[in-house]
Amino acid sequence: MVCVALTAYWSELQSKSAIDWPLRELPNGTDCAALPETAQELASAIGTCAAGMDVTDAGYAIGLLYTGALPERLRAKLGAYYTPPALCERLLDMAADAGVDWQTARVLDPACGGGAFLAPVARRMVEHLPDVSASNALGEIARRLRGFEIDPFAAWMSQVFVDAALGDLCGAAGARLPPLVSVCNSLEQTPDGGGFDLVVGNPPYGRTVLSPALRAAYRRSLFGHANRYGLFTDLALRFARPGGVVAYVTPCRLADYGYRVSTGPLVWNRHKGNLRDRPGKGRYPLLWAESVRPDGVFRFRAQKRNHQPYFQPDKDEFWVVTDHPCVLLQRTTAKEQGRRLIAAELPASFIDKHQAVVVENHLNMIRPIDGAPRVSPAAVAALLNSAVVDQLFRCINGSVAVSAYELEALPLPAPEEMQEIERLVHQSSAEHQILEHAVAHLYGNGA
Repeated sequence: MVCVALTAYWSELQSKSAIDWPLRELPNGTDCAALPETAQELASAIGTCAAGMDVTDAGYAIGLLYTGALPERLRAKLGAYYTPPALCERLLDMAADAGVDWQTARVLDPACGGGAFLAPVARRMVEHLPDVSASNALGEIARRLRGFEIDPFAAWMSQVFVDAALGDLCGAAGARLPPLVSVCNSLEQTPDGGGFDLVVGNPPYGRTVLSPALRAAYRRSLFGHANRYGLFTDLALRFARPGGVVAYVTPCRLADYGYRVSTGPLVWNRHKGNLRDRPGKGRYPLLWAESVRPDGVFRFRAQKRNHQPYFQPDKDEFWVVTDHPCVLLQRTTAKEQGRRLIAAELPASFIDKHQAVVVENHLNMIRPIDGAPRVSPAAVAALLNSAVVDQLFRCINGSVAVSAYELEALPLPAPEEMQEIERLVHQSSAEHQILEHAVAHLYGNGA
C-alpha cells in the first residue's frame, strides 16, 4: 500500500515540476504486494493528497502508513516509531542554538527511518548557503548530509522525501541528488574523516542481542542487557567531531513528572523482633507487596506467612518510616502474571489516618522529589498499570525483577499531555478500557 501511495505522491509532484524525474527504484529484493482494486485506489488517493502537503508532513503521514502496516514484532525489532515534524524542527532549532552552522555543518542521522530529519536538514542547508549556483548547492548537500538505516524500505522512503524536499534545486541544477542514505546496521559502521558537526535523530529503543564483536566494541555502554538507545548514544559520540553536537529525541521520564524511585527501606527478616500483629503506640502499618492489588488498588493487608501488619521502629530506626503519599509498585512478578508492572497509589488519607507507614523492600516507592509533582500519584499509577507502558517496560527489562533504574528509564508522555489521564482517574465512573485507550493515544497507538 505504501508503494502505491508513494508512487502516486511522486507522480503528482512531478506533474507540477519542470523536469519529470522518475521515482527512485526500490532496493534490490524489495517487492510490493499486489493490492485489491479498492485498496489501490485508496492508497493512490492518499499519495495524491499528500503531494499537496509540506514535504515533512507528507513524509510523516506516509511513514505512519508504513509503520502501521508492519507486524508489531517487526516494528518493535526495527524500532520503527517516526518523529512528528514539529518535534524535528524544534530539535533542529535547539541544535542551531547549540552552535550548529547550517552553512558548513556535516550532519548524520544514524537511524533515519522515513527521512524525518534528513529532509528538513537539507532544506536548512540550502537556506543558509551563500549565493552559489544550484549545482554547487546540490554538491554541498551531497557532501555534508548522510543517513544510515537498517530497513531497506525505510531507507528508500528517506531518499524519496529528501528528493522531494530538494525538487526545485535539482530542477535548477538539472541533476539528481546522489544517494545519501546507506542501508546498513549503524552499530557496525566506523567513523571516517573528521567526524560530523551534528549527529541527530530519534534512535530506536528496546533490548537487542549483540554479536560478540559488537558487545566488545560497545562494552563501555553495556550494563546488563544491551539497550539500543544507549548503543546509539555511544555511536553518536563516536561519529561526532570533538566539540560537535548530539541532538537526540529523548522521551519524558519520571523525573520530569517530579518523582524518583527507591526501594522500600525495610528488610523485614533483619527486624523480626519489631514486627507486631496489632496497632499500638509507636507502631505503623507495614506495607507488604500483597497490599498492591492486581487491579491497581491499594488495600492494606498482611495475610501471607510471616507477614504481620505493623512495625514498631526502635529510636534509631525511623529512617524506615514514610510519612508522605507515593506510588507503590511490586518489585517482583511471577512469569505467569499477565503484567510486569503492578502499581497502586498510597492514598494521602491512609497516611493521614496512621501518621506514617513502613514500606517493605519487595515494593518500589515512586516518591515526589520536592513539593507538588507535575503529575498526580493517581495518574502515575494508572499510567504504569496500562498495557502500553507494560509493553514498553518489557522492551528494557529481561527478568522478573522491576528495578528502580528501569522504572526511571521508562519513556513517558510529557506532563502537559496527561490532563485527560488526570481527568479519567478522578472520575469514578471511568471504565478501564477508556483509560487504556487514552494512554494508547498518548503513545500514538490510539484508534
